[in-house]
Amino acid sequence: MVPIRLVSDRGAARPDEAEATKGHLQTVLDRLAGRPVDQARLAEVPGAWRLSRAEPEDLVLLSVSSHGYTDRRGIFHFVLADIGANHGGTVTPTLEARTLSSDDLSAWLREVDARELVLIVDACHSEATINADGFKPGPMGAAGSDS
Repeated sequence: MVPIRLVSDRGAARPDEAEATKGHLQTVLDRLAGRPVDQARLAEVPGAWRLSRAEPEDLVLLSVSSHGYTDRRGIFHFVLADIGANHGGTVTPTLEARTLSSDDLSAWLREVDARELVLIVDACHSEATINADGFKPGPMGAAGSDS
């Protein structure tokens, strides 16, 4: 088991934590997908060097607790630590470019070849992550199996 903690909290971070940014999450998921990650990015996330490409017998558990919203197209956006300041609660094109969209997350996870991939979302409007048009709960767009 390789726990990776990406946390956004004011105050001193623990030595085993990195800030919950879009780049740090992508680093972790790139490792799990077997995509190359440069050493500088890898060094920013404590423990990420221990990750390797996920294999069919692996379980990947991703738990995201964050602010979130659904845009006009029905795409869910996670609001992570690196969105910048002074948005005043207004969704702007700049803010949208800095959030992590469900489309981005889906693309990053596509090559993660784990037997089980569990995504727990604890965010405002998180129901949109499964109520989107065309959502199917099974892997690869399948409806799932009875086994």
